[in-house]
Amino acid sequence: MPYFSGPPTCRLCGEETTHGVTNSTNTLGNADRPYYACRCEGRKGFFSFDDYRGIQDENPPCNCGRPSRCVVRSMLSELYIEFLCATGVCDFKTLAGPDGSQSIIHPADIPELIDMGRI
Repeated sequence: MPYFSGPPTCRLCGEETTHGVTNSTNTLGNADRPYYACRCEGRKGFFSFDDYRGIQDENPPCNCGRPSRCVVRSMLSELYIEFLCATGVCDFKTLAGPDGSQSIIHPADIPELIDMGRI
């Protein structure tokens, strides 16, 4: 079931975002996952996923006051757990988990984290 009732508006340019589906070869556990994107201001385009994955009540609240979305982020050859605004409406982003710690994960752990609903 989609998270949005329609394409959200980009918080940077005010234009309607476009719907897409991630590549089936995505290695971060996001293969064939629906998302919204906006290419304003030279951005890569990603805005927000269009699903409920990674949204849990115990996640840190974003600037909108709602639970954030937990995703996997690749930085400097390491995989981290990152929390983002679940809908992309605000610019909330943190590597810190609910207890203030940062989580580095192994690629082999991604399928289990998806099955658990964490990411």
